[in-house]
Amino acid sequence: MEGKDLEVEDSKTFCEAGKEAKASCKAAVEFIVEHRTSIEQGLLAAVPPPPAPPAIGGGPPAPPADPKGPSGEAREELLKLQARVHNCLKTIVTLTTTVQAIHLKAVQKEKALKLVEKRSITFDKYDRDKDGQLNKKEIVMYAKGEYNFSIAEGVVPKIIGKITDGGAGVPKSKFQRLRVAVGIAREEEASRVRRKKAEERAKYIAQKKTALEADIGKVADFVGEVDPEVGSAETKARPLAEGDLSTVEKVPEVLQQAEEQLKGARSQVERLREQIKSLCTDAERELVPFVNEECRKLGLKADLFDLRLGQVEAIVKKGRAYLASVEKLESEKLALDVIKALKEHLTAKKLSIEDCFAAIDADKDGHIGQADFMAYISALEGHSFDSEKLEKLFGHFTGEGKSEIGSDAFTRLLVTHYRVAKDTLITSEMAIKSGKTQRRLDVGEVFAVYEGPVKDETLGIFRVRGRALKDGCQGWATELGNTGGVFLEAGEDSGLYEVVRPQPLSAGFEPDGHPTVRYLKEGDKLEVLEWDKEHEGSGQVRIQVKLAGEDGPSGWVTKMLQDETMLVKLVWRPLKKA
Repeated sequence: MEGKDLEVEDSKTFCEAGKEAKASCKAAVEFIVEHRTSIEQGLLAAVPPPPAPPAIGGGPPAPPADPKGPSGEAREELLKLQARVHNCLKTIVTLTTTVQAIHLKAVQKEKALKLVEKRSITFDKYDRDKDGQLNKKEIVMYAKGEYNFSIAEGVVPKIIGKITDGGAGVPKSKFQRLRVAVGIAREEEASRVRRKKAEERAKYIAQKKTALEADIGKVADFVGEVDPEVGSAETKARPLAEGDLSTVEKVPEVLQQAEEQLKGARSQVERLREQIKSLCTDAERELVPFVNEECRKLGLKADLFDLRLGQVEAIVKKGRAYLASVEKLESEKLALDVIKALKEHLTAKKLSIEDCFAAIDADKDGHIGQADFMAYISALEGHSFDSEKLEKLFGHFTGEGKSEIGSDAFTRLLVTHYRVAKDTLITSEMAIKSGKTQRRLDVGEVFAVYEGPVKDETLGIFRVRGRALKDGCQGWATELGNTGGVFLEAGEDSGLYEVVRPQPLSAGFEPDGHPTVRYLKEGDKLEVLEWDKEHEGSGQVRIQVKLAGEDGPSGWVTKMLQDETMLVKLVWRPLKKA
């Protein structure tokens, strides 16, 4: 069987027949294997032949019976059939393999012939002068037409010389070598272009790195400029680092200088970080590791600046807190001095709080404005107050979100709370004899005084007008007896209570139904804003308070339950005598 005579269809037909033959052999083997036991059992069950008769006349005995018998012959025949099937299968495999190899060889040969034919067509395409060989010009056309490759004119003669040993052109028989030579020339040209690009890229990267190094140098120089700025902030803040700032001279000026320098240094550090960030922006991939490392080093220096400035900021914060506490103390002292001056004025002029309010309210609109307040306070005899500080104090007196002082707020400022030291009476008039008794004041009660003390010249006692906070009973009571006995003891301007049992600080007067401002714990100190007010429904006595020494929100607490159980206790602070 020759490969050239074997057609593709014949090969396919043969392969299909081989598959069918294999299937038949397989079926035969499976049949024998599957029915071997039953076949052998059937053969063994066959009836044996009768024994041979004895010889007559003393002749030789009959030959013995065949020991194999019918079943033995059947088994041998079965084995022969299996061997034939195996040989048949082996032959089929061998023939199929041979046919496939011949077919593959034929296909490859056919492809090779087609390739040769294609190359021949290509050769003829560029053999314009039809002389059977490609000259220099035709080779240039071939390279350009087939590969879009402009081969150098100096390369073509070398190619022709190597292929033809000095011939004028490349014949068709050596066309494959020409193709290889052109391919090599293409690769050499591509390699040259790649080298050129790599060299240009390397040169470009070197230039970029030089420029980056210059930029990094500028940032490093700027680091040198930032360092003294940070050091200056540390120097200016150093006096504020003292443990006791009361020993430091001109704290406000030092604090202002430190804050200004801190702000400037912070700005410089931010500029430094922006410059570091700009270095890392749009860096070439080859320079990314270099840039990242340099930015890391510069970033560490910026972090150190931040750490140093953070320490300065903590010192400045301490200075601010100190100034705030000083200003608060000064404001509280000024408030006490102004209130004391007003009370002295009331006593000297024998005015009640209501009379004083009416005198200050020049426009009679029921409110005291800043101008009226400052004009009246500035005119008090024997006192001199700084106008700028008075403006701030007026804002403190009005309360948050208000621009005027109402009559109730003014009364709270000037009222003096007395604690009953000895039982005494509340009467309707200043003169005991002409007045009517309202009720008795018990020891421990608080009496809010709006006028007095006024001396009763007849009895030689001092009387005050006010209101009992327990039930709101108003009238006159004796402060000091004619023998020096103290009936009413003046306390600080605002009462102070201490929490005995934990309870919520409510936003409203009602014991229930209002949001909780905060929870009060045992021992909390409370400043009284509004004194005893009995809740009719529960019988509880409620007071409006705020935490002592804090500027937080106010609220209502229960002072006493209906069964007179005290939830807060009065911390009485006697008024200091001048």
